[in-house]
Amino acid sequence: MTVPDNEAQAGLQWGEGAAALCLGVAFAALAVTQMPAAPEPHPALVVGELTFSGAGKRLDFLFVWLMTAGSLAAYFGIAQVRALISGGTGTAARFREYLVYCCLPAMLWCAQQVLGAPFATPPYGSDLSLIWLSVLLICLTLAASLIWRAGGCRTHTDFDVAVGNAVTAPVLAMFAWIALTVAASRLFLLQDILTARFVGVGAAITLSAVFAVGLLLLSGRMQVRDHGIAIRRLNLIVQLGLPLAVFALILPPAAGGLPWPRIAPLGAGFVSVLTLLMLAGYACHAMAWRGLESGRSSTAISAASVAAIAVLVLFADGRPTPYGMDNPLDYYHHGEWLIPWQQWSVFGKVPYIDYSPSHGLVDYLSGMANELLLDGTLAGFPEARQLIRGFCAIAAAFVLTRVAGPLPALLALLLFPVTGRYPIFVAIFCGLALLTGRPLQQRPVLWLFAYFLAGTALVLLAPGPGAMLVVAFAPVALLHLVWSAGAAPRSLAVAVAAVAAICGLSLLLGPGKVVVYQIQFMLENRPLYGAVHGLDWARSLAHDWPVNSMFWELIRTLWLPAMLVLLLVAVPRIRQKRRSLRELLTEDPRAVFAVMAALYLFLVIPHTIGRIDAGGPSRGGAMTVFVLALICLPLAAHFPLRSRVASVVGIALVLGMLAPAFDHRLSFRSAFAVASATSGALHGEMPVDGPAIGIPALGRTLVSPSLVERVSILKAALDGWLRPEETYLDLSNANAHYFYTGRAVPIESGAFLTLPAAGMQARSVTRLVQDPPPVLLLGTLPSGTGPFTLLLRAPVLAEWVFSEIRSGRYQVVQRGPFIFAIDGGRLDEPAPAPTEQTALLLQVFAPPKLARLPSVWGGSFGDSDRAVVLRHVTEPHVEQVGADPAKRAQGSFDIVPGQSRFTIAHEREGAANLLIFELTCSAGKDRQRSVGSGRVIAEHGGYLEFDLQPGAHIVPLDADPMTLLQASVEGFRLELALDQHCGAGIVGGFRLAARAGPHGDGQ
Repeated sequence: MTVPDNEAQAGLQWGEGAAALCLGVAFAALAVTQMPAAPEPHPALVVGELTFSGAGKRLDFLFVWLMTAGSLAAYFGIAQVRALISGGTGTAARFREYLVYCCLPAMLWCAQQVLGAPFATPPYGSDLSLIWLSVLLICLTLAASLIWRAGGCRTHTDFDVAVGNAVTAPVLAMFAWIALTVAASRLFLLQDILTARFVGVGAAITLSAVFAVGLLLLSGRMQVRDHGIAIRRLNLIVQLGLPLAVFALILPPAAGGLPWPRIAPLGAGFVSVLTLLMLAGYACHAMAWRGLESGRSSTAISAASVAAIAVLVLFADGRPTPYGMDNPLDYYHHGEWLIPWQQWSVFGKVPYIDYSPSHGLVDYLSGMANELLLDGTLAGFPEARQLIRGFCAIAAAFVLTRVAGPLPALLALLLFPVTGRYPIFVAIFCGLALLTGRPLQQRPVLWLFAYFLAGTALVLLAPGPGAMLVVAFAPVALLHLVWSAGAAPRSLAVAVAAVAAICGLSLLLGPGKVVVYQIQFMLENRPLYGAVHGLDWARSLAHDWPVNSMFWELIRTLWLPAMLVLLLVAVPRIRQKRRSLRELLTEDPRAVFAVMAALYLFLVIPHTIGRIDAGGPSRGGAMTVFVLALICLPLAAHFPLRSRVASVVGIALVLGMLAPAFDHRLSFRSAFAVASATSGALHGEMPVDGPAIGIPALGRTLVSPSLVERVSILKAALDGWLRPEETYLDLSNANAHYFYTGRAVPIESGAFLTLPAAGMQARSVTRLVQDPPPVLLLGTLPSGTGPFTLLLRAPVLAEWVFSEIRSGRYQVVQRGPFIFAIDGGRLDEPAPAPTEQTALLLQVFAPPKLARLPSVWGGSFGDSDRAVVLRHVTEPHVEQVGADPAKRAQGSFDIVPGQSRFTIAHEREGAANLLIFELTCSAGKDRQRSVGSGRVIAEHGGYLEFDLQPGAHIVPLDADPMTLLQASVEGFRLELALDQHCGAGIVGGFRLAARAGPHGDGQ
């Protein structure tokens, strides 16, 4: 659709200025770099900074003067080109729009300079390749526009088709050449031959040759039947090399000096999958060619080409992503992705029935690809993750191309960082696009069936986000159900029968049970999620960010304004058209897409802002880049001209600013170096042959020496105590240990950090009682288990562990940094003395300072609510040290600022692991302010420290390992140190209690 040329005057004039500035900066930079370095003369024997440093201002002045002159000259030249090509069909507006898009790489470069250290490191702005890419695109656009104006095809080929294809064809040809060289490098290890210089020269020749052919077509000197069809054919032909880009998913070869040609295994299965992807790409090209020839399609860029370029840019360099799940030294997060598939395939641990993955079945994908296509060891995991994320990028490319068109799809993919939850975000986007698509919306019964299948798959893949998307579409499902019941009752009955049959068969055969247990997992953990994993916003606001902290919070939480904008964009369209809901769903899919996306964002607010890390973009930043890149940008591509340009530029600038926070650095120059890229040792890594050193799970790869040392000690100890078919219980929160030692996880999770739900703990204890493991790994020294100790995070499990130690079943020993509890019959040496064992337990389970935990617990449950979490509540005997007993009120004591001491005796039988009391202050009513500190000192010498606040307190006495080791607390002392913020106070309401079990009736 064309627009009047006067629309070009309605806000796009700045495109010419931006393009002129790019050309001026490039001209000045090129001229300055060519100037010979020489000392500057000074007019007199004077002293100043320049004379001491030997520097000068000549190049500074020269750069500014040349930039100004070059920009002015370029602006007048661009204006002359625009005047020559202008007509009455909107050509000037389109020309200016193209110039703005040509300037996008330079704008991204500018946006990437906003964040400083630690997200970016000096020298800032050293890579100017994005600016040079903008210059290249501007020059191609200007040349193509002039030739189109002067050539013979202007009368029968419009500006969009002619200039658009003439500019994109050489760029696509250049990427096709790069794809060819990368494939040759990864498959045949030719990186020494395919140097960056060789690839760059080849790319320049390819680009120039294809552009020359395009100009010949535009000039009319090549005799063809239809110039528009011919230029599109050229565009499709030059893309023939792009499907080879899938081989960029093979990690770069090993750097020189390493003992193997590859640091990651490469099997026939892996190459076969990539070959199938390549063939699928060629099939996609063939379909695009047939569509072009038959007139059914006018696009000259296939979705396969979009996917190929995205794979080249995002994955070809093989750099590790900066996330814990990709770092083998993060034994907890990395283990969450290492062990799920191993536990299923090797030990038969069915998801959610025997083992509960932290993020859903998405945790199994990398391990499955590793075992089926590679060698199943640590060496293969980076390659497997690369393949899974590459699959996701390819899937997103096809869906984005259908939703927004090829070029907006490519821009969205390149600006969307590969975060740790990349597969989850892509799955959610694909689900949104599928369920809002017009073909499905026009067939209600089919939509309902797709809703059932897609919803089940998304919930299985990622329970939290998937469930929220299912809930977001529930109103639409209800509407389709009502319409189907009235218009197609027979088809609806067939669909319901099919769904019932699927559910029944899946329950009988097993998969349905996974869904049932997954729902149980979600119901148990969702209420606890915020308290267990949350971080408050205030901590982030006080962080020393590389920019103004409020500006940082603004850009990383833009997903919230974006949610409102989506509603503001969609709702007026819905009201303006005044259609029935059915017509709206079937005829305006973009409005439906915007509304459903906004509703989904609203539903995930608790999860997204539940944890706001102070040291990175956190979930809010990840959600922002997802919303802007995969939701807002595709919608903006369909806006009217002026709004479209402003929206695309604004979104791109924000994504460019956030990119360094995700270590997402786009570089045109690096594209020429990927063919010669190698994988070397990083951060002190060393080559290790796992089978040769007795750790076959490592494979042959590069790992940190500390990992090898740690795993060697652990595996040697376990292999000495356990038979091959036996396992142990790991309480160190190092999920990855199970993978490296080749042992089964005996409970529902590989780390007690993910066992906060009392039901999960109780089921885990039931398993342990039925089959007690011969070995328990209690933790490591000197770190212990961190602030979230086993006794605080999983008290039901901790009670079983200490009861077994008390019974004498296990003896506590140390091997290297590890503290074990070993079945006495497995020890091949005398057990340590009881005092030594107690000392080890105190070290590994040392209680942290409880801070505000007692007051938070106390404020969370009123008197009527405590029955849910407490049992065996008793009133202890309390005496205030040094006070007159006659002045004691009924169950309470008057205290003043300073130190107050109380003796507390437990006079009844039964465990008492919680102390409850209430503090009332006369001065100040701020319940959030600390008014002093408290300490509980037990008779055995252990103590717990905490902060005091007005209100109730629940102190976990069993956070002290000695309390659990002795099974009860006979007596202890409570010390309260009030400050002046409390004034005179009253403490009372003393109670002792035990924790309620998973059902509130006992443990």
